Amino acid sequence: MKNKSDFRMTKLFVLYHVEEVDDFRERVKTLGVFDDKNEAVKAKRLLMLKSDFLGKDEGFLIDCLELNHTNWKEGYGIN
Repeated sequence: MKNKSDFRMTKLFVLYHVEEVDDFRERVKTLGVFDDKNEAVKAKRLLMLKSDFLGKDEGFLIDCLELNHTNWKEGYGIN
């Protein structure tokens, strides 16, 4: 078991591309997971040049998530 002093918060940077399909649906592609934001930005720049993503720059998203942490706690309904 780890000592509390050895514990460090680990952040991951997830690169997504989100494209609206119609008024009710989106197509979300997870493109990569990185331990450094700069690496995620570099990957985004490279992917923006690929034919599948040309002209779709606004769909890229880099999200920072903490490892071993619940990131979405609200759920779908109103409590």
